Amino acid sequence: MRNFHKHKIMHNKRTSKLITFEIIASATLAVFLLFFASVFEFRWTGPFDAAPRLLAHASGQQSLEAKRLSDTVMPVRGEQPRNFFHLAALDPVSLSNESYRSAPALTAVSAVVIDRASGIVLFEKQQHKRWPIASITKLVTASILLDYRDKYAGDLLPVEIQAEDVEGGRNFFEPGDQVRWEDLFKTMLAGSSNTAARALIRSTGMTESEWQKAINQKLLFWGLQKTQIREVTGLSPGDISTAYEIGQIFDRSLERQEIRDALSAGIFTVYTVNTGKAVTVESTNLFLLGKITNPFLKPPVAKTGYIDESGFNMVARVTGDQGQELIVTVLGTATHFERFTEVTQLAQWAFSAYSWQ
Repeated sequence: MRNFHKHKIMHNKRTSKLITFEIIASATLAVFLLFFASVFEFRWTGPFDAAPRLLAHASGQQSLEAKRLSDTVMPVRGEQPRNFFHLAALDPVSLSNESYRSAPALTAVSAVVIDRASGIVLFEKQQHKRWPIASITKLVTASILLDYRDKYAGDLLPVEIQAEDVEGGRNFFEPGDQVRWEDLFKTMLAGSSNTAARALIRSTGMTESEWQKAINQKLLFWGLQKTQIREVTGLSPGDISTAYEIGQIFDRSLERQEIRDALSAGIFTVYTVNTGKAVTVESTNLFLLGKITNPFLKPPVAKTGYIDESGFNMVARVTGDQGQELIVTVLGTATHFERFTEVTQLAQWAFSAYSWQ
């Protein structure tokens, strides 16, 4: 019996020492990992990475939390991954509750106003509601076409318009017209031409399944979780997104000078290569045409979209007097002119309701 107790005591001592050793080892490992993480600034990034909270300056004012999409996938065709909007070093804007309550009433089904520098949402109405986006789809198409052009560097041959390219909307060109690639690209965006989009896509020689793969890759790389593209011109009601994600699409698209240039063109003339026929292309952005009063520092860069199922859509980059930039999206407004009016009202409200540091 004594030997049994002796062995039991020795066993307990060994067990106690083993437990103590395991605790010390675990603690040492934890300290090491914390030190390692602090030195190399490791952090977990999920599908959304929250930007700093915006705290209003006066007492009783509410805080807003802005969400920025983190980079969670590999680059596509040479693109550099980055967050949705550029994160500012400091909280850039402040808001009073009184001004916030006076935000304009909208006919739009969904809308969002985002400070481009920080990614902070300044206003939203059902910003995550999925909705047909119509010709705003062409921003994604344009980005993929530029990927194709970059891959096959050099001047691309003129594209001849085929009968199969002519479908719905503003056409500008006829079968048999030969048009420079760059002119078709500009017409596709500024004039929202479905014919130009289809001709450009056909000129790549890519199959429908290859195009769908490229689209899915692009959406994945941009971190879009609620956007779906089934048809490259936007004529299909199956092309859907949200006001918030359209803001991301627009922000990423405007990184390309070619897209910025096309969307900044008001009226321009294209000459066919084979016959020299002059074709006048008018932008769908009424700010550029002087048909809508522009109260801002410069005319907003914008992309519009319309099909029966979507109503009137628009996304715009608006610049304030201090050079501050807003991304404003409205989806499903009641009329053609209403989308321009509501973008203007939302931007003016944001510039007056917020102050920028």
